[in-house]
Amino acid sequence: MWMEFFNRCLETGKIPKKWRKAMIKILYKDKGDTDKPETYRGVALDSTGLKMLIKLLVSRISLFIEQFLPDEQFGFR
Repeated sequence: MWMEFFNRCLETGKIPKKWRKAMIKILYKDKGDTDKPETYRGVALDSTGLKMLIKLLVSRISLFIEQFLPDEQFGFR
């Protein structure tokens, strides 16, 4: 079921609208004044479906790109 859905997303170039929205959580960096905004950072919580689709895309792209990267680029893969 997931494979068919992901393939349809890739074929049409469209993903569900719900997946395009992320929930932002603010986390304290554990240093500095808690009253200042710069002592916090935002973390985006994406949907599980989007994370799975991104992982699929990265693995497919990595397999394709690997043949074009020289051996000297091993540290940046």
